Amino acid sequence: EELTESQKIKEKYLQKKEAERLKNIDPKFIQEQQLKFQNIISNCFDEYLDSFILQQKKLFEDTYESIIKEENWIVPENKTPGTQIFSSVTNLLAYCKKCTKRCIQVSRNKPLFELFRLFQNYFTRYCMLLRSKMPLTNTLPTTSVSSIISLSLLTTTTTTESEPQLLTPKDEEFLCMIINNSNYLSNKIVQLSNLVKSEIGSLLKDRIIVNSEEQLLNALSADANTALVTNLMHKIEPCLAEMNRIQVTNLDIPHESAYAAKMAAIISQITQLIHKMLAPIHIEFFNRSIVGTLIVKLTTCVEKFRPIKEGEAHQFQLDFVPIKNALIQLANISSTEPNSTKSKKALKYTTQEVGKFENMLKIVATPKENLVISFSALTHDSSLQYLQRIMDLKGFSKEVQTEQLQKYRDYKK
Repeated sequence: EELTESQKIKEKYLQKKEAERLKNIDPKFIQEQQLKFQNIISNCFDEYLDSFILQQKKLFEDTYESIIKEENWIVPENKTPGTQIFSSVTNLLAYCKKCTKRCIQVSRNKPLFELFRLFQNYFTRYCMLLRSKMPLTNTLPTTSVSSIISLSLLTTTTTTESEPQLLTPKDEEFLCMIINNSNYLSNKIVQLSNLVKSEIGSLLKDRIIVNSEEQLLNALSADANTALVTNLMHKIEPCLAEMNRIQVTNLDIPHESAYAAKMAAIISQITQLIHKMLAPIHIEFFNRSIVGTLIVKLTTCVEKFRPIKEGEAHQFQLDFVPIKNALIQLANISSTEPNSTKSKKALKYTTQEVGKFENMLKIVATPKENLVISFSALTHDSSLQYLQRIMDLKGFSKEVQTEQLQKYRDYKK
């Protein structure tokens, strides 16, 4: 029956009002209502989907084994530093996303939660697989994950051999790959958990947690970094031993010692590798580890020469120049942009640490008459204890030390 003119006007008015009402409704509210409607039917079958979960477990196991079998564990060439990722990582994550989308079509409650727990198990397995492929050396760390997982599951162990087993360049590249893959997978796991949280029922959202997986992967990355640092220090040890045997025979014509050039070359070699392999944030962490460890070892070597003669102190200053330059070069590559905040931060730390060592050598090389003035000008640690340590290095007698300490107190006043 055809509407009258008044009915048409009324119908048009009601449609307009409804359009205005819908326009004012939050789109998120509409989406939530749609999701509730979609879940009404599927939720009724959650208790009967055990077979679906068992099927997913079987499929996941087969797929995981296939992914690992196809992995060749070869370091990719010509990639942006930090982006060298094993294909098994990307394939594993892609399959997880595929399973998530498939499960959402069936249920967004218990089956989805059980599926996510399955993901977690395989992420842990993959992490342990990476650890098992970690190049072995008798100093690789294992304690950083001991509170997270039983050490009996780890394949890397610490031995008591006196001679360190040095890593090959390929081993060092593989350690860099472990760092890259660990951090990449850690970030992607968080993204996947956020995806599941956005789809799963409200009662299960708080149970989607990936803290333990993140800790495992971060520990693996840190252990690989420590292995790189430890291996580098093993390479440097012969240079330090040579430094301990140095003899200053001519105080008037100091010359650069051979050990210093060798040490600088070793640092430059690892610098080229990590610049090619690691992202800036990991280079900065590596840089801090190297600088802190090396300065302590150099200081220990110098202290063995006490009492240190002025000529020996000048010799150490000269030898430290190429080592300092190599460390600064390492700091400068911690960012792709030389003047970035990250690069300046790394350079500041390196300059500060090497500066402390340089200033110590300068103060030790200072004659007794100018010691107090030199100490006040060159050191940030103006404590009497540090001054006494300097005088111990110079071999001052107790009487001279007492005299210099009083002179310093008077100078500070």
